Amino acid sequence: MSVEQEVQYRREGARFILQVGNKMGLRYETMATGVVYFHRFYMVHAFQSFPRHVSCASWLCWCLVCLL
Repeated sequence: MSVEQEVQYRREGARFILQVGNKMGLRYETMATGVVYFHRFYMVHAFQSFPRHVSCASWLCWCLVCLL
């Protein structure tokens, strides 16, 4: 995967978490935590191994449960 494609996937993932979080009426801190964990996860794992939208939704739900 090229660097440009990875940057694009990271932006799309962060944007997805923020859009879904806004529609759910979540606090900004909750969504920002989801974005941070999303980026940390993909520092270790490859985008080809884990679908990014599934990972985004998972991190958002995890943050929702832990921070509320």
